Amino acid sequence: MKTQNKFAALLAAAAVFGALQGCQKKEEASALGPAEQAGRKIDQAAEKVGTDLLQAKDKVSADMAKAAQDASERLDQATRNAGAGIDKATEKVGEKIGQAGAKIEQAGEKLQESARDKRN
Repeated sequence: MKTQNKFAALLAAAAVFGALQGCQKKEEASALGPAEQAGRKIDQAAEKVGTDLLQAKDKVSADMAKAAQDASERLDQATRNAGAGIDKATEKVGEKIGQAGAKIEQAGEKLQESARDKRN
């Protein structure tokens, strides 16, 4: 029985050793072949391109948001300026109407005065 126990222990140790060898990374177990190296480089390049595209998308989104904000602020300012211009124009029109009204009133007074003079 001692021989059977030794054989079983040796077999168990070999199984553990074999299992541990199978768990090692492929690079550690053997050198990478040219196709695997090329594939890994392609994967790395694709990952970098993906990361770069995401960063570019984020930058474009931020730039577009800034441009929209700037345009909105300029539009608000233009609206305020237009409103101020309309207010100023309305005030001038009011002044001109007042002046025209005063001239009409003067003309009316002259007509009345002329009519009175003709009656007398």
